[in-house]
Parts: sequence; structure tokens; C-alpha cells
Amino acid sequence: DSVIDKGIRHFSSFMDQKNTVDLFYQPLLRITEEEILIPASYILNSRFDRNLISIVAREKNDSLAVKGRKPLRKLRTLFEKGGFRCLEDIEIRDGKGKLLTDLDLLAYRDDDAFFFQSKVLSIPDTPYESWRVDQTLLSAAFQMDLVFDHRSQVERACQRDDPSFNMDDKRISAYLITDVM
Repeated sequence: DSVIDKGIRHFSSFMDQKNTVDLFYQPLLRITEEEILIPASYILNSRFDRNLISIVAREKNDSLAVKGRKPLRKLRTLFEKGGFRCLEDIEIRDGKGKLLTDLDLLAYRDDDAFFFQSKVLSIPDTPYESWRVDQTLLSAAFQMDLVFDHRSQVERACQRDDPSFNMDDKRISAYLITDVM
């Protein structure tokens, strides 16, 4: 198993697998374990770099498509150095226990609480990609609204570490962070 073989395996999927979320995602098509087709469109459009990023994300087991953990880890480290307490991935559930969303990062100290939703965005080069970026940001804003609607769950998560925590005493600053400027 060479590094190239591993890369090709990560970069390919069998013909019956479809990506319904990203219509522009075009993996190498695997016919059998040994036979792989490379679409000519790789050469004709600029999607190769995006697909290459997905290989790196899978190889490092650090999914860029799901959360973009690197900026969150950096933020958490900076907040903790500043004396803040931090929690990641606070689950928000409805009354029946169904997962609605999560708060990616919470940092709090004294009178301040910082809420972060993180999204990975591509730099758009087509109208479709611009629309996708807009939809992703709207989704992040919707998630943040759900977090605010269920603040009591955030409060309970904080009270596990700090029983005196009270969300009503906090000035809340909410941020949507992305991996692009």
C-alpha cells in the first residue's frame, strides 16, 4: 500500500455511490478494486483541487466538510489562555430528544459568553457555488437561532462543570466563523 494507492482509494468511489449534496463533486469512478476511471471533466474544469482537499481531509481524519475543527481548536486555545472556560459541541435537542443542532464552541468568563457556529465554505467561482455559500451561512444563522431558543440546554451543559453558571447573568456575543475570509 503506497501513499499514492491510499490517495486513490480515498479519492474514489464506486459507480453506484452518489453525492446528493454537492452536485459538482466528481470522484474518480471505481469499476472494480483494481480498475478506476478518471473523468475527462477533471481536466476541463477546476474541480480537481476541491476533490483533492477532500482526500487530505479524510486522510487526516479531520473533516473539512463537516466542521472545520482547526479554527475552533485555535479559538479554544486562545480563550483558555485568557482564563475562559470552554465547551465544544453542546447538543441542542427538541422536547422529544431529537437532535436539532449543536453549538460548536462556547467560551465564558465573568459576564461574557461567546457562542460560535463554524462552517466550511468554498471560494465561489460560479453562481451555483455563490448560492451554496449563501445557503451554508443561512444554515449557520438558523442553527444559532435554535441555540438561542434553547439557551437553557446550553446553561445546563455549563452547570455540569460550574454549578453556579447562570445564562441570565451573561452578555452573549454570537459569531459565525468560516475557513475563508
